[in-house]
Amino acid sequence: MQILTFLLLLYYSPFINTEQWCERVKYQTNFTTRSSEVLPVLIVWYPVHEGTQSKLEVCSKTQGQYIQGKCSHNFQNQVATRFVQREELLDCTSIRNYCQSRSFTHFYLSTNREKTIHTNYWLEGHIGEYSGTKDMCLLENGLPLTQKCIYDAYKRQGIWENQNSGKTSTVNCLHDTDQRIVTNDLNKLYMEVSEQNRDPMQDNPKAADKLASILAKNYAERIAADLKISTNILKEITTTDRQPEMMTKVLAATDLLLKSNENVVSTSVKMNTPTQLIKTIDNYVNKVANVVMRNSNCSQIPSGVVKYTKDLVSVFYINPRCSNVSGIAFYNTQTNYAMKVLYGASSKKYYRYLYLNQSLEHIIQEGDIESAVYMPENVYKALLADIDTKVNMDTLAISLYRAPNFFTNGTTQAENVVLKLSIPKYKGELPGDVPLIFQRPLANVTEQPQCANWDLGTWISTGFAKEFPKNLVLCNTRSTSSFGAILGLRHSHNVTKNIQILTVLMDIAQDLISIVGCCLSLFGLSCVWITAICFKEWRSQTSNKLLLNMCLVLTLLMSYFLFINLPGLRNRLVDIENVNHCIIQGAFLHYIILVLFLWMFFFAILQYQRYVTVIGIQRSAHFALNYTLTAWGVPLVPTALVIFWNKNAYVPLSKNTICYPRGQCLYMTVLLPISVISIANLAIFIYIFCSIRKSVNKFCDANERKSIIVQLRLSILLFFLLGISWLFGILAHMDTSQVLSTLFCLTSTIQGFVLFIYFVVVDKRTRSSWLKFCCGGQFYSFGENTTDIPIKTVNSSKKLSIE
Repeated sequence: MQILTFLLLLYYSPFINTEQWCERVKYQTNFTTRSSEVLPVLIVWYPVHEGTQSKLEVCSKTQGQYIQGKCSHNFQNQVATRFVQREELLDCTSIRNYCQSRSFTHFYLSTNREKTIHTNYWLEGHIGEYSGTKDMCLLENGLPLTQKCIYDAYKRQGIWENQNSGKTSTVNCLHDTDQRIVTNDLNKLYMEVSEQNRDPMQDNPKAADKLASILAKNYAERIAADLKISTNILKEITTTDRQPEMMTKVLAATDLLLKSNENVVSTSVKMNTPTQLIKTIDNYVNKVANVVMRNSNCSQIPSGVVKYTKDLVSVFYINPRCSNVSGIAFYNTQTNYAMKVLYGASSKKYYRYLYLNQSLEHIIQEGDIESAVYMPENVYKALLADIDTKVNMDTLAISLYRAPNFFTNGTTQAENVVLKLSIPKYKGELPGDVPLIFQRPLANVTEQPQCANWDLGTWISTGFAKEFPKNLVLCNTRSTSSFGAILGLRHSHNVTKNIQILTVLMDIAQDLISIVGCCLSLFGLSCVWITAICFKEWRSQTSNKLLLNMCLVLTLLMSYFLFINLPGLRNRLVDIENVNHCIIQGAFLHYIILVLFLWMFFFAILQYQRYVTVIGIQRSAHFALNYTLTAWGVPLVPTALVIFWNKNAYVPLSKNTICYPRGQCLYMTVLLPISVISIANLAIFIYIFCSIRKSVNKFCDANERKSIIVQLRLSILLFFLLGISWLFGILAHMDTSQVLSTLFCLTSTIQGFVLFIYFVVVDKRTRSSWLKFCCGGQFYSFGENTTDIPIKTVNSSKKLSIE
């Protein structure tokens, strides 16, 4: 005989408004008991107020987690709509809701990218959560190596998402990083607070102070792993501590974490770290509420308010019985001196207390309110009159967060301030509306504001906000377990999760090579400029005018590279904290590199015409001017596009780097064009070399050895003139090879010096003119073909030149 079981989820309130409540929903499904017996059941979700999320104490058979339902506002139909999981049910006690720890191997990258294999362990993790490793394993994007624990419906247990990675892994973890980070210090502190034999009363205050001290280091670069480990540390501390004096220390560390940059927070969303941090602090605020207020009677604190304020987070505990205070209003400035406004030195905000009998209309008319929340007198009296309310009504807790990017589900986040008014240990809905007042940013006033409740991972819409003058909006809530905020239409900041934040530490060899190479190039380029200044006939030649354009680009580029490779100058030149300065610097570097590659491409065309084309080339009378305008003008287009569409792409995500395009802007406007030009130049280089070698072989004589030397000299010149050495840099970016990186530093930085050797030192006329100039006498006359390297071709005998 089948047994019919009724599972009722009932929320009761005497004040029911059909426009603000979700209607009753019922459906039939099957329920599997612990003994695998399948029973038909009837699920009934009774009416609840919009903005509410609730769950059944039974699990989904397919997902292995609690069945949840939420009542959210439907903006299309302007009614409250219930969203529930209509799935088969399972007794939660029959599920092994975690993944077991197991070993696996991966690689550690030490200095100079030396690989060592390492045996590590996945830590035990619950279904739906990401678990880390026993030994710290940092990835290039700043995240720790993690793996998700998923539910196996057939086995009714948690399993690792990637079962094939259980024993071996090709993952490369960074052991020594070029960036200055505090991740290892945080991980060491986490190991200390995780020990079983420690004394929480003695150790927790020290651990909280140490955490704040580590996070406050200005030189260190914050990465996503730091946010994850710090959240775990706070969770360990707050789970084992209920000392009132710890609240200041916990909020100090939390405030530092809330100041993490946008990329760190957005990258951490994958591991749900921002939500875990807010949940950890919220649980602690409620847990210590009665402890904090137990010794704070009205005779000691007449206002009945105990406050803990920081820059981005503030917590207020209020006893309404002392002086009728039931809320807080925050102000941007002190505009009304008639009101009793206080100033929070830590939060740098003005605030004042709101009272049970406060008029909502009067609060809204006050002026420059940042945010406000209070419990009206009718709601408070209804709670006191409710005989079923068996909690202490002497304590209200108000939490305020000024870090909206921590309240995100990955796509949508809060618009500005986030508020919560709670009654510790009270889980039901309030018998009336609690007003939440927000001031909207001026940039968003044209959008329709949406009220929403944040239930630690999920946004539940509660309808459109009511708008008032001075950009103020009003939302109402009856939830004491959710945070209230304005959503608007603002979306979370999207970042590329695989973008490189950390790099492996290299020795100083590459820096020394770069510095020496840049100095040689600048010396050679200076000599070229001096030659142009001293010899008017030399600089007036068309071929040398084109050469001087390339020398100008190289002078600017090598000067910049020299500065950023000298630590003292680098810190002054590269200031990523100054966004505008960084954008200008990044745009300049972007532009100048594209200009250089265009000049190298034009020189490749000229060399092809000189050494391969048999029939004479008919050039325009203004071909040099056309080349100049094109080389200096075309790169303005991609540079302007990046500035117009995404100028923040020039701002690096890591401190120890330069201002330069990143992400898609790097690939589309830098790597793509220079790769195409480099490949084209390489093809021209090979074709010229093969053509000349073929021509020389047809005229083998006693000067064969001289011809081989000539070919070698020509090949070296073309290698640097056409920028073939930059291919090493492109390949090194793709393969992260130490050898390719060293070759790139060795060859690309001496490009200017090679041009000086070939076009000043090796050129017989230029060299002789310098000797005459130094010794006194007549100069040699300069011809158009200035470099004395004769090359025989099929129909002509030519000398090497850039034209």
